[in-house]
Amino acid sequence: FTGGPLQWAGMWIEYGNECLTSATVTCTGVDVTSGECGDAVVWNLSDDGVLTISGTGEMYDYDQFGAPWCAYGWLIEHVVIEDGVTNIGDSAFFECNNLTRVEIAESVTRIEWGAFQNCPALSSIEIPNGVTYIGNYAFQNCVALTEIVIPDGVTQISNGTFSNCSGLAIITIPASVTYINRRAFENCTALASVTYTGGPLKWAGMQIDEGNECLTSANIICTGEDVLEGSCGDNVTWNFSDGVLTISGTGEMWDFGCQSSPWYAYRELITSAVIADGVTSIGGEAFCGLSAMESITIPASVTCISSWAFENCTALTSVTYTGGPLRWAGMQIENGNECLKNANV
Repeated sequence: FTGGPLQWAGMWIEYGNECLTSATVTCTGVDVTSGECGDAVVWNLSDDGVLTISGTGEMYDYDQFGAPWCAYGWLIEHVVIEDGVTNIGDSAFFECNNLTRVEIAESVTRIEWGAFQNCPALSSIEIPNGVTYIGNYAFQNCVALTEIVIPDGVTQISNGTFSNCSGLAIITIPASVTYINRRAFENCTALASVTYTGGPLKWAGMQIDEGNECLTSANIICTGEDVLEGSCGDNVTWNFSDGVLTISGTGEMWDFGCQSSPWYAYRELITSAVIADGVTSIGGEAFCGLSAMESITIPASVTCISSWAFENCTALTSVTYTGGPLRWAGMQIENGNECLKNANV
């Protein structure tokens, strides 16, 4: 074998190869236990099974079984991501079967697609507070995981992130999460306790896709309070009560990115909106994604409706405008507001 003895020891040899495994195996190469894994990131595997990733910036992404330490996956028991590294690449530790513990520096902000997929012995991992993204299938089939805390700043839980984590019993989800994708918690059969750091109304408005019955049937504990009012312009405020979103004050609303308006978390609960006289514009993407909103009142003081303000307001059928028809006809309505234009005004 032209590789080293450790690489041969980690060779995947399937059934029916006894003639091979009983032969004398001569390894003529040297095991490569260090190297590059990013433009300014390196790796080193010690004799006691500790894989250390160090340097600055991003790790490379890999295909499954494509990481340079893959040949020694059986030897890796402990992974240390040192300060300065900013992400964990795609499939970086895919199927490291004996990996039990991971330490991740605060500098890491992203855990990419399948980073720890199929690590059945992984029982302990603390995700640092700086992480804002956890990719699809990042922890799929990590059956030894029993508890996980998702840090504040993560806004969605991706497809299949914790699917088949059959030992996962306790999870903390931050109030920053507004969307739980398909099968994120599929077959998490031990899941009994979910702590959500937002309020009960915000949890009720959470978009939870199919395949998450293990999550929705668990005991949900909401430890935060619902924020039902605040600012949405320099002199404009908002309030949400009994399904009605009220915007009041004087002057322009702020522009928002889709999913970033302060009432977005209640999008499944908002059935109507009322903008009070004195407000002069509707901000960009202000009502984006309010898919349950059926009606809105817009005052004659509004002269501009910014781009994508009503994007994906698919239930909107009724618009009450307190000005006259000619004034409405002269309203500045920017791109992306077809749901408003198609409603009955």
